[in-house]
Order: sequence, then structure tokens, then C-alpha cells
Amino acid sequence: MYRIKFTLLFLLLCLLSGACSDFEIPPFTLDRNNPRDENNSNRSIPRIDYAGYDIVSDNNNDGIINKGETIYMKVALANNGTGTANAVKATFTIEKFYIPEFLPASPVEYGDIPAGGTRYGIVSGQDKEYTIKFTVSAYIPTGIYIPISINTIDGNKNTWTGSFYITVF
Repeated sequence: MYRIKFTLLFLLLCLLSGACSDFEIPPFTLDRNNPRDENNSNRSIPRIDYAGYDIVSDNNNDGIINKGETIYMKVALANNGTGTANAVKATFTIEKFYIPEFLPASPVEYGDIPAGGTRYGIVSGQDKEYTIKFTVSAYIPTGIYIPISINTIDGNKNTWTGSFYITVF
């Protein structure tokens, strides 16, 4: 790629300056089939996406996010790619205006997710297994949608971003 750029730049400067009047430009073609691409055409590539959530626990155990509750939630990620994503970690962030407490601040480990597989990230605490924990303000308007952002990375430094919404009733 760099060789082509350098050659084209050299030819352009040569032609514009007139210093290459006797220089014969060999014909060339640009081929979209890069030989390196051929080696990678069958390469397995993971793609991590948000797959859903389950409420593990809330204050009144109705499975609904209500004002003033502390929510323990498991978040699932799916590998919709063609290869295994190894050592997957996800960091979750949220607009904290109506969510005064949101944990964990550090990445959540998902481990290896095979192609076509789905996995929950698990943090253990207070006799519950969950991915994220948050407290909803008692003053939040009913029916509001709150986005939760997900930044994911695997052991090969592949990264993905996504988000999902929770609704407060």
C-alpha cells in the first residue's frame, strides 16, 4: 500500500516538474484482491453485541424497575461473529442524573464467548450474582428511558460499543 502511494506521488511530482520527459511510465493496475486479504478471507472474526438483560433482584421483587429501588441486573452479550472472542471484558456507563449509584466502575469479565454464543458477565456480591447494580432516584419521572452504554474489549484488543435502555415505571 505504501509502495503504491510513494510511486504515485513520485510520478506526479516527476510529471509536474517536467524532469521526467524521457521517463517511460510503465502501465499498472490496482487490484482490489490484496494477497494479504486472501490469507484473511477465511479468518474467523468475533463481533460482540448486547443481547439482553434479566433483573436478578429489586426492592419489591416484582421484576420491574421502579423509583427508589436498587436493581441487580445480569447483562448478556452475544458473539454474532464467526470466531471466538477470548477474554471478553465490558465496561458499563450511565447518565448519573437519575441514577446516584452505579456499579461496578471497573470492567466486568465475560470470559470466552464462542461464535453464536451468549454469556452473562457476573460480579458476585451480597449473595447475588449480577453484572451491574444501580439505585434509581425516587424523584425520576415515570416512563423515562435511561441509556446504558457498553464498551467491550477482548484479549486480542478488538473493541465494540453498544447500548441499551432501561425504563423506570
